[in-house]
Amino acid sequence: MLLNTSKTNLLTFSLRKKVTTEPITIANTDIAEVESTRLLGVILDQHLTFTKHVDAILSKAKSGFHALVQLKRAGVNTPSLILFYKSRIISVLSYAAPVWYPYLSKQNKELLEKYERLCLKIMLPHIDHYTERLQFCGLSDICVHLDILCLKYVSKVRSDPAHPHHSDNIIAQTSVSRSGRRVLPQKPACRTALRSKSIFCKHV
Repeated sequence: MLLNTSKTNLLTFSLRKKVTTEPITIANTDIAEVESTRLLGVILDQHLTFTKHVDAILSKAKSGFHALVQLKRAGVNTPSLILFYKSRIISVLSYAAPVWYPYLSKQNKELLEKYERLCLKIMLPHIDHYTERLQFCGLSDICVHLDILCLKYVSKVRSDPAHPHHSDNIIAQTSVSRSGRRVLPQKPACRTALRSKSIFCKHV
């Protein structure tokens, strides 16, 4: 694959508030430096806060929300509305969750929950409480749902020796001591707070 310099950006990841980098030139073309970029549908920013990604998926889900409102006004039955919500809205909010969800701030998680509360209120105005609406739909709240997706991904990696992340350095494995006793897995060492948020450290 040939590098297209006109479509290439420079993004430096750092925990520092102010990031300074040296300019890069490839084939006499200066590579544009950016604070965030989209990779396979996920927006990465310099500090891996994924705030811009949350803003983007909420914006993308708005068309689904407006459609949900119109379907409700048209008299579509509740089971069909729930099916639409799961397939058109939840799918957008859940895409690639193991990559970005563990790093979200409390504020970003509250934004996701607020959006879900609004959608459920549109579908089920006759039910007063958020938790009761979730139970009626057979759903977990959005943050629990995303956390479960992360856990499922970790389980998949742990059960697949051919997976590139299946490593003792990333996925702690139960081992057996010389005496024959099983030794419980130890969490990978985390030198930074950012590393500790990784799904491979949280779901061991």
